[in-house]
Amino acid sequence: MKLYDDYTNRIRAVIARPRFEHFGGTATRSPVYVGMKDSEWTSLPSSLAPLQHELGTTPDYSLSLGAHPDFAYIRTSDEVERHYVASMFIDICNSTALFREYDDETVSYITGVIQKAAMHTCLVCGGYVQRLHGDGMFVYFGRRGQPQREATQRGLLAAGLVSLFVKEELPKLFQEDGIEKISTRIGFDFGDTMD
Repeated sequence: MKLYDDYTNRIRAVIARPRFEHFGGTATRSPVYVGMKDSEWTSLPSSLAPLQHELGTTPDYSLSLGAHPDFAYIRTSDEVERHYVASMFIDICNSTALFREYDDETVSYITGVIQKAAMHTCLVCGGYVQRLHGDGMFVYFGRRGQPQREATQRGLLAAGLVSLFVKEELPKLFQEDGIEKISTRIGFDFGDTMD
């Protein structure tokens, strides 16, 4: 699935290189870790661009985690607003199996890339990442003026794509190293306007 090539290529690169190099008896980080920071993820990787074009969305990568931007004002207001919410959690399962083959930094990088793939998918599908927790995340779908049906469909599309990525693409990367199945657990909930 070409949608996730940018992510699988990053993981492939980190597991193909030596994790550490030794210079004069001192272990130092391999160059594979240099520059692989969040700053690389300030825009949509090109492999997800066709999906973004198809859905006609414009993800905002500058949003911070926390309250949904359409409703953040409620936190400092006495106002009450009734609005539907479609929420989803995504959790990477069995990522601890990676520690049997890779050092801590490599595992952290791999799970970070998987999490970024899920985040970017949700953003492209119109979601808003509310919080990150370990290798999981909580995402809202829907915004003021968006029909409930569309928000629900976009959330379910994101869930299906992330699930497909983890189920179909990741095993190909880890088979040679004997890593057991990495999977994802996704929960999706819809609360109607009056609920």
